[in-house]
Amino acid sequence: MAVAVSYLDDPERRARLTIAEQNDLFRRNFANTPIWNGELLQGQVLITPGITALPQHIRIRLMAAVIDFRAFDAENDVWEDHSFGIVKLGGVEAFWKIDLLNLCGDGFGALTVEDAINPMLTRRFLTIGLRSED
Repeated sequence: MAVAVSYLDDPERRARLTIAEQNDLFRRNFANTPIWNGELLQGQVLITPGITALPQHIRIRLMAAVIDFRAFDAENDVWEDHSFGIVKLGGVEAFWKIDLLNLCGDGFGALTVEDAINPMLTRRFLTIGLRSED
């Protein structure tokens, strides 16, 4: 008899889904103050030179597409953390990605799972760029 395993029984998966929830909240609210469980999700948005060079009306529509992005699947979200996406607008193809930085000064990639889900210890960097700049 097969036993159903809930994602709640897998601490790593539960952490990835928590990070996904935080990343979605940050990405959808970066112009405001994203609050998750009473804590500020710290971070900033970085725009590449290619995006900056686009006409303003295209930049605005691309930003809206990044904010509204929900097309996560097994191919573009292999870690289930909602940290990457591709948006297309007319002939413009852009990417966005979220990197997490440990505020304790250890640098990129040095986060433990416990640190990554703690808004007090993690800063998010949302980068938006043209696919040609990737």
